[in-house]
Amino acid sequence: MNQFLSIALKTHFESLKVSGKGENYWQCYQAFLNYCDIYGDCDLKDLFNNKLLRQDIVRACVLYYNSSAKAHRKEAVNRFLSAIDLFYKNYIKKMGGIECSALEGGCRNNEMIEDIEKCRNTKLKQEIYCPIDDKIEIEIIKICNNLKKSDFYKFGQKILCNLLLKYGFKLNLLVNLKKADVNDIGGIITIRNKDSVINLSVDKSMVSDIRQYNMVHRYPNREYFFLNTKGKKITSSSALATIQEKLEEVNNINTTTLALKGVSKLIQKGLTLSEIKYLTGFETKKIEDVSRWLMNQEDVESVINNKLNLIDI
Repeated sequence: MNQFLSIALKTHFESLKVSGKGENYWQCYQAFLNYCDIYGDCDLKDLFNNKLLRQDIVRACVLYYNSSAKAHRKEAVNRFLSAIDLFYKNYIKKMGGIECSALEGGCRNNEMIEDIEKCRNTKLKQEIYCPIDDKIEIEIIKICNNLKKSDFYKFGQKILCNLLLKYGFKLNLLVNLKKADVNDIGGIITIRNKDSVINLSVDKSMVSDIRQYNMVHRYPNREYFFLNTKGKKITSSSALATIQEKLEEVNNINTTTLALKGVSKLIQKGLTLSEIKYLTGFETKKIEDVSRWLMNQEDVESVINNKLNLIDI
């Protein structure tokens, strides 16, 4: 194992965790580290300047894809390439004196994905993202309403769930939500989405739940708004643990499909794709998938004609 690369990847990954990004990148980095064993224990400048080629990124990605139980679609390849781009841009390049031709312009692109498909000799499947249906949403709301108000961790899951179902937030925005960004007097939640900040006014019932949550919380001086029972920031896997346990026999239930239900409501309310991206943090593809899903739920021809007739009037 290349000790220089190992230390660099661990240091970089820890900085990602602190900033609330890339929690699911570690397997990508482990695969990259394992692949780079072919170049021995060389230093980082030698590795990136003189050894790593485009084909190495392709083969390292294939190693990740084949060795991971969760990596089975095109999204997994994009995850790996994004992880490597981030490591190169935020860590390796900042060392100075390094220019890797395979990574300089970014490796997450269609040409790289095509090379990975050729290497695997198979076309990657594109995952289609669909929201939960109305029946499951009703069941989840019932579960949320029965969560103990005196248990801050479980009751916090009710607030999280409602934020996902109503506003469609990408989970990491809520995982990284700071207590200082939640005003339980004015009912304002400040959402920080990459380069944008939006002050969201929430309804009275949610304000009431937020006040209850703050009142029973075991850690009143916390930094992050949502914590687990040990006082640590929640993770994507623990965010809705209680609710998911009660729904363990139901397929298609995870924080993404819950949030996409919220996205579907935003689409139905008339928000544009850009506005939804700005608010929720979701990328274009997932929002478009939800739009197509909504179209399949209705008589598209009638809807289009009705809208065109309204415009003419």
